[in-house]
Amino acid sequence: YDSDSDTESLMTLDSSSIVGTSSTEAGQSGGSASTRKERHFWQYNVQAKGPKGQRVNIEPHSTDPHQLLTVADPVFSSKVCSLQGIKHSGKARRGDGNDLNPNPVKLVSIGKQLNLLNKDIMEMTPVSEQPFSVRPKFRKEKNKLASRACRLKKKA
Repeated sequence: YDSDSDTESLMTLDSSSIVGTSSTEAGQSGGSASTRKERHFWQYNVQAKGPKGQRVNIEPHSTDPHQLLTVADPVFSSKVCSLQGIKHSGKARRGDGNDLNPNPVKLVSIGKQLNLLNKDIMEMTPVSEQPFSVRPKFRKEKNKLASRACRLKKKA
């Protein structure tokens, strides 16, 4: 999202719906903060691979006031969302991420892994109590555990 054309297209959207955040990387020294516009979940990348779904058409098809308008749901349409998984021409990722069948055994194992990760994170001493020389390495390790926990939560 670093290109100028993406930034300009984001600026044309309603400015109240875009959240600007500034963040500094843990490895950077100094006070320069890089700002980046965050996109909402409905502002997906059109160039990404995968199913695009049906475009939402706001204008009514008929002008007859006695006939109800049909609305197409682009998210949960029967063509895109099915129990057999999402079919598309792009390269599929490994794993069972597209499997929509409930699996309680898998959820229990994910819960156990999450509890272990949370216990490890909570047992770590705070970064502020560490010596300056090991803080970046310690922070990186803690972030690694936290992002693994976040991925597990998404998997559940």
